Amino acid sequence: MQLARASIEAMTELRAIDPRARFVHAEPLIAIHHVDWSGRPLWEAHGWHDAQFQAFDLLSGRIWPQIGGHPDFLDIVGVNYYFNNQWIHGGLPVDVDDVIYRPLSDLLFEVGARYNRPVLIAETGTEGDRRADWLRYVARETVRARERGVPVEGICLYPVADHPGWDNDRLCPNGLLGHEVVDGRRHVHEPLADLVRGVTR
Repeated sequence: MQLARASIEAMTELRAIDPRARFVHAEPLIAIHHVDWSGRPLWEAHGWHDAQFQAFDLLSGRIWPQIGGHPDFLDIVGVNYYFNNQWIHGGLPVDVDDVIYRPLSDLLFEVGARYNRPVLIAETGTEGDRRADWLRYVARETVRARERGVPVEGICLYPVADHPGWDNDRLCPNGLLGHEVVDGRRHVHEPLADLVRGVTR
């Protein structure tokens, strides 16, 4: 709540200086699946699923309006979506080939229907040889969401370059470019580069 209040104060000040200022707030877009054998209650899974919207709800005044939230503060809804953003409550991640996996277009539709604001996929990507296939899936699902009326304005591939892991120092091979610079150049992951060229034309 304090972070939302600080964000509201900052946006108020920035718009006082330049009313044309635009803002993107980004939160993970997730789907938590309930299965009977997990031993976890359904209400708990639903609660964690709904919690992903708390920050947006605070900014827009849907909850705790006394901190100053208003729909105008939820300008562009940013969502971060990765290969492991769906999982069984109390269990393992659910991948795209699983029968219970919810299509990304459905999740984007849920966000669009909830807020009626422009949406941006603020981060997406994955590691290894699957990089191009993952971006292809996200792009295809974005088109499907747009066909259903969700104003998805763009996709941000993240990261641009391979990097050390957040939790450890292992190399994360998830970028368009490699991590080493040799003779002023980085290795290019060509399957992903070919797809980016095609998507952006």
